[in-house]
Formats: sequence, C-alpha cells, structure tokens
Amino acid sequence: MGTVNLKKIASVVLAMAVFFSFTLAMTAEANAASSGTLKSTVYTGVIKNGNTVYCSTSAGIYKVKLKNQKVVKKTRLVKSYENNVVNTMKLKGNYLYYTCFYPVGEYMNRVNVKTGKEEEIFGPYKGRFKKYMSVSVLSYAIKGKKLYARINYGDGDEKDYKKTFVSKLNGKSPEKTSVKIKSTEKASNKKGYTIVEKGIETEDSYETKCYLKTPKGKFYLGKYAY
Repeated sequence: MGTVNLKKIASVVLAMAVFFSFTLAMTAEANAASSGTLKSTVYTGVIKNGNTVYCSTSAGIYKVKLKNQKVVKKTRLVKSYENNVVNTMKLKGNYLYYTCFYPVGEYMNRVNVKTGKEEEIFGPYKGRFKKYMSVSVLSYAIKGKKLYARINYGDGDEKDYKKTFVSKLNGKSPEKTSVKIKSTEKASNKKGYTIVEKGIETEDSYETKCYLKTPKGKFYLGKYAY
C-alpha cells in the first residue's frame, strides 16, 4: 500500500513540475513578444529559395525558376507603376512580403507566391490608418504568427506619428507594442545572385531593362518604361 502511495505522490510531483515548467515557458514567451528587440533581414534584390528566385526590380517582382543555375521560367508576381516602385522583400511560408515606394510614403503588401494573389497589409486610408494619407513602413519583422512593423504615419499636415505595431500576418488587428525592430537590408541572400538593370533614355521616354545575374550568366526578366 505504501509503495502505491509513493508512486502516486511521485506522479503528482512530476505532473506539477511539468505544469510549472510549461507555465514559465509561456510567460517567458509572452514577455519576449511584448518587449525586447527583434532582428530582421530584408532584401532589396534577390531571395533564393531552392531553385526558385524572387527578384525585386524596377519592373516589379519576378518569380524565377532555375535549372542548373539558368532561368527556365519567369512570372511577374507584382507589377511596378510610375511612382510606385518595390523596395524590400521578405519570404514567409507561401507569402512574399514587400514594401513599395509611393509619392508620400512606403506601403506594405504581400503576395501568395503560389496563386499570385496580392493582399494589402499597411497603407494609406486602409484599416488602422484609414484617416491618414501618408504611411511609411520603416522596418518590419516576422516572428511566428505575428508581424511587427515600425510605421510613420500622418494626415498630410505637419503632425505625424511614429509607432511600432504588432498584428496578424495579414496585417489585421494591429496593436501598439514596445518591441524594437533592428532591421538589416541586403541586396541578396545568395552569393552570385544579383539584379542588374540598364537604363536607356530617348528624347521622349526612359526605359529600364532588368536582368537576373547568376553564376551561369545574365538573364532578361522584363522592362519598365515611362
């Protein structure tokens, strides 16, 4: 009988130990999510993921398929327009997050790399910023199922604000947070893979031809003209 009781006591103690360990871990995770610093690397030219390369160019964002480091297929996921040019990119799962310059700021969207469907994340006159004409995503980071963004926003007058928000990955339900973002910009995540652009100017137009350079050569992606 005594042996049975000892076993029961040992089981209870073990269960309590597991419970408290889990509670401490959850508390630590919650504290880390609400404070501290998140490091993030974003890319201005190339993100290589296996045999797929995502290219940020003046003409937009291209999804490129490679075979033996040579381009075999290309698809434009995002098109650039005059005064709306893609800047930084970050890949998370099936989504490519990107920022884009526009006349009075830098908005943020994401595109599903499998379906090509785009979604607005942070921008003027949308969601949390529906009253503001100027929205600039200064830096951003992704951790787990949360998107963090340092945003400068204003109503077009002299008054503007600069806050860090945390939201769902689709930008919904943004809330202010004390988390700091330490962001680093790089041209490429893979040595030997870069974007090359060549501008051609005529009397009445300007054209930029965009290429992906790999260790096996330079491959034409598309052009942007205005």
